[in-house]
Amino acid sequence: MDDPVPGIQNYTLYDLRCSLEALLVFPLFLFSPGYVIGYLSDVFQFRGKSLIEKAAISLALSIGVTGILATLLARYLSLAWALRLFEALGIVFLFLVTWEIRRARPWKANFRVHPATAALAAVLAVWAVVAIAAQVDLQIGHRLYTSATAYDHCVRAAFTRAVVRTGVPPANPFFFPGAYVPMRYYYYWNVITALPALWCGIDPRLTMLASCAWCGFALAAIIALCVKYVLGHTTGLRSKALLGAGLLAVTGLDIIPTALLAAIPPHIVHPDMEWWREDIITGWADALMWVPHHVAGMVACMLGFLLIWIGARSARGRMAAVLLAGAAFASAGGYSIYVAFTFALFLACWLLLMVHERRWRETWMVLAAGAATIIFSLPYLQDLRGPGAGMGFAKFSVRYFEVFSPLLYSAGVRSSWVYYLVARLALPLDFALELGFFFVVGLLQWKKDRVHKWSELSPEKKALWLMLGVSLAVTTLLRSRTIWSNDLGLRAILPAQFVLLLWSVPVVYDRFTSRDRPRLASDTGLPMRSAMIVLLLTLGVAGTIYQVSMLRFYAVLADTGKLADVPSWLPEPHKIGTTTYALRQAYDSLDATLPTSAVVQDNLASPLYVPRLLYSTHQSVAGVPGCGTVFGGSPFRCVPLQARLVRLFQNNEDGESADDTCDALSINVLISNAEDPVWRTTRDSWVWTRTPVYSNNLVRAFYCGRRKTETAGASTDVAARR
Repeated sequence: MDDPVPGIQNYTLYDLRCSLEALLVFPLFLFSPGYVIGYLSDVFQFRGKSLIEKAAISLALSIGVTGILATLLARYLSLAWALRLFEALGIVFLFLVTWEIRRARPWKANFRVHPATAALAAVLAVWAVVAIAAQVDLQIGHRLYTSATAYDHCVRAAFTRAVVRTGVPPANPFFFPGAYVPMRYYYYWNVITALPALWCGIDPRLTMLASCAWCGFALAAIIALCVKYVLGHTTGLRSKALLGAGLLAVTGLDIIPTALLAAIPPHIVHPDMEWWREDIITGWADALMWVPHHVAGMVACMLGFLLIWIGARSARGRMAAVLLAGAAFASAGGYSIYVAFTFALFLACWLLLMVHERRWRETWMVLAAGAATIIFSLPYLQDLRGPGAGMGFAKFSVRYFEVFSPLLYSAGVRSSWVYYLVARLALPLDFALELGFFFVVGLLQWKKDRVHKWSELSPEKKALWLMLGVSLAVTTLLRSRTIWSNDLGLRAILPAQFVLLLWSVPVVYDRFTSRDRPRLASDTGLPMRSAMIVLLLTLGVAGTIYQVSMLRFYAVLADTGKLADVPSWLPEPHKIGTTTYALRQAYDSLDATLPTSAVVQDNLASPLYVPRLLYSTHQSVAGVPGCGTVFGGSPFRCVPLQARLVRLFQNNEDGESADDTCDALSINVLISNAEDPVWRTTRDSWVWTRTPVYSNNLVRAFYCGRRKTETAGASTDVAARR
């Protein structure tokens, strides 16, 4: 088998180098904009804050503003203009920082690093290494293994590449009925990850990995800000910020059912620990690596809430706070429609509460921020109403926990109503298993607050309980309607998880790090309660370690053929590494030679859709079954195109009919792999009668159509320029 394409000696080292390069470039887009905006607007009284708090505010503000700012600029001007603006903001940032350093006297005293701050920086650095190392391709000889997160990232990499190719709004990369079809999806995070890809010439697939690390930085920052401004904690704040970041490594008790499944025949091991059931609640590390855009939506929503919360208590800067809150909520809608929808319901309930309590300042700020959000989001809302829309967003469906169904069946129970009732009554156990330590924290907080009447609770406690309640209600009572998986239920829980994480910080801090231990020791229930908390924390951290390890090494283990129930989206055991290596070889080689505008088509029904979507950098006529019209376009236009392509890769069509199909569908290059029926049926098929532009033992690629000579010439020009 051939070596990687020229210039890449080892795929793992190449991916690591490019991801780390993107990691170092992201501050231009996810740090300096927030610093400049914070300094100019002076929200949070930014100019008078310490260096570490300025950094936290800068991270949160960048997440809140960069999404909507970059998207609007790219839409109405171009991505190049968006890059120029962020470069200008970077220059202003350097000027402001230089001026601040020169103004500080003496600078060594002002910039002394607190031990907790140094520890927090070390924790974030470790997180960045883990997030990237767990997701880059792992090459072992001539075998290549993707992370399990490639199952999702293959789609989002295609979205980000579409942003680079077609601008904003991006085209649906999986559907090309003779012309680009605008995407109908939440794509703001893809715009952000496209910017460093353009700036450095890095594959967007790898800038996405770096964005996971930066989203984790922003999440740690918003935790610290909420501990200070919502919980009202000022003593030991740096240690509590460190503790909040550390608690992100704690997940639920999924390690228990996971261990049971592995121990009991047929010894099932899933690629992700959470997959032991359908309606999962992911831990923070898992969410950051699988769906950083949803977590970014959560950060942006909490930033908007904080801006209103603090702005209502400050005599100055309210208008700036309102506009920035509107921008943050608009960005959140473009990062994750599910999180934004849930948070919008919370804001509506919070608004009613403020009207009831005659808190008029917060009321008008929420209304004004909502109006600003709608104005900022009008172009995006128009995208969501594009061709093929109208399937509906959500439907009523009560969450259930089916763990007792096998026991009922064994006991001879056959009544569907009994199954239904037991599955719904088991929901508390579901949340206890999925949330683990954080579930106990919620119970402790409820026990603490229930002795007071609702009217006696502080405004911040009312807001947090309301946020928790709305989030749990959406998760429990609503379900996604547009796709089979319950993405709404999966992501609507994030606000509740965030509230529980905030409450967990003082619980752990007071019990294990507080200097007030003698008083706590007088509590007769403390030893048992502390032991339980230690046990839950240990299981949560162990679960995260196992989970991250399995994301990294599941494909390697599956390739040995010793795992039961390997997912169908992976190649067959004993072929996983070699097949993935061959596919990446082929697509990397084509990427190095084909023009950006080329339309490349492979078998949309191939079981190898994860690696081919992960590595293909070009537009396809029908990239997935149904042409991905849920992301944009009409399914009725897809049907005839899809039928023709399925016949092409199923039947023994000669070269002339393949050219006819390519001409009719504007295809420039056809790719076939060893899993396609047309590859395996006979040597008389177009796969074997045509001269390939690239081939290895598992993949063959061909120019096709009457204008294939023009395509070949353009490819030669591209190769010469590179």
